Amino acid sequence: MKISNQALVYAADYHYSSFKLECESKLNDKKQGVKMVNELMKYIKIDFLRAYPLFTKPLLVDLWWIDSEGNLQMIIKTTELYIYLCNKDRYPNELFNFKIKPNPPAHLPLQHVVILKWVRNSIADNDIREELNMTYKSIHSISTMNGTLNNRTRHVKIELLDKTEYELILNNKKISLMGQMFDVAEFLPAPKILICGRCNKPGRTKRICQNSTFDICRRCGGDRSNAEAHNDCQIKCHHCGGQHISTDYKCSLMEEFRRELINELKKHPEKLPQHIQLFIPTEYRNKEDKTKYIQNTSSYQQKEQNLNLHNQIIWPTLTYTSQDMNNPMNINLRESVRLLNNELQEMKKKYENDLQKLKDKYKEHLDTLNQTWLIMHQQHQTSQQMLTVINNNMKQVIFVTCLKATRTIYEALNKIKTNNNDYNEAIHQLENQIEYLQEAEFFFTTHINSLQQLVDKQNEILNKALDSLFKDPNV
Repeated sequence: MKISNQALVYAADYHYSSFKLECESKLNDKKQGVKMVNELMKYIKIDFLRAYPLFTKPLLVDLWWIDSEGNLQMIIKTTELYIYLCNKDRYPNELFNFKIKPNPPAHLPLQHVVILKWVRNSIADNDIREELNMTYKSIHSISTMNGTLNNRTRHVKIELLDKTEYELILNNKKISLMGQMFDVAEFLPAPKILICGRCNKPGRTKRICQNSTFDICRRCGGDRSNAEAHNDCQIKCHHCGGQHISTDYKCSLMEEFRRELINELKKHPEKLPQHIQLFIPTEYRNKEDKTKYIQNTSSYQQKEQNLNLHNQIIWPTLTYTSQDMNNPMNINLRESVRLLNNELQEMKKKYENDLQKLKDKYKEHLDTLNQTWLIMHQQHQTSQQMLTVINNNMKQVIFVTCLKATRTIYEALNKIKTNNNDYNEAIHQLENQIEYLQEAEFFFTTHINSLQQLVDKQNEILNKALDSLFKDPNV
């Protein structure tokens, strides 16, 4: 199977999704589009340069057009500008008197995507997002990588807006998640297949297709001239007869072409752009060759050869003498290095002194709290003793004394009582009073004991809490 140069170029070509600006009043003139694009670049320029101070390229979009619905569509291939405009909050409410609603692409460029490998299926994507958001603030999206899901594990794509966080994750090579360590790798795309829009065969475009005079339906293989008749037609590949659409990578024709494409790219990696790396899927690797990536290395080798060519002319040997070391420029440089080193040492010493002052201040603060607590504890104990004395006196005076006096009067009336019934009413009242005093004493004593148990529990908890606080003043 022959692989054309067009198919090789398409295999590594990255498709940039468009930025869509929905306009409340629809656009119908290219001049309006020009003014809106220029106005947008003017609006974001100051904040963009604040976010990317080292950016020196012109602030422009690569392509724009007005779609059939009267909205503005833009293609942006500059990574920094692409990332910046993925945030909807960075757009104005209107441009050139047109109210707009931005719809940026759902996914970031490949340079901002990492792969979390062999994640267990029991860990959901939302769980991953929730935990990683506590450490990495620029996560744009998290999703399961197509074609990696099996019965136990899968790979997860993580897109990050911040390049620093992206590089930090790659440099660490691991991510802690749910108490486990998972491998992290740079996301590299697999080679794409160029598929004809007419005959659905790989390796060519519709413009040069000679296999059919009409557009063939991917689902059933019939004439697609009447598109509505093929919205729900029977699925059967017209290449191999399998139960899948004809452009599915499961098709034997697609598999064979993909294998040949990868072999051709491995033989001629110089046909790839210099900055592109392509991932070789496991099923397309040779047993003898464990290579996982395809990369254009010839450009770097050529550069090295060009630099080494005529080495004596382009890169003359440098000779150093004592006179060179003692010239004013070198002396000034050494003095600058010495001063910077001294300044660094002073900053380090100052930081250590400030840290020690902070520790001393914190220790003094804890000592003050400790003394305050001791005074409060003593006051609490004094109050407790006062309440105990009052309680005992109340029981002695109100209950014991009153009950004893009432009983004495009751017994005296019973002794002097004869046949005279004048004392019967008084004796009955005294009996009721004695019963009331006995019940009141019982309820009072029960309530006091319950309150004392609650106070004891509160004191125990408070003492434990404060003991843990003042156990180690250096914590």
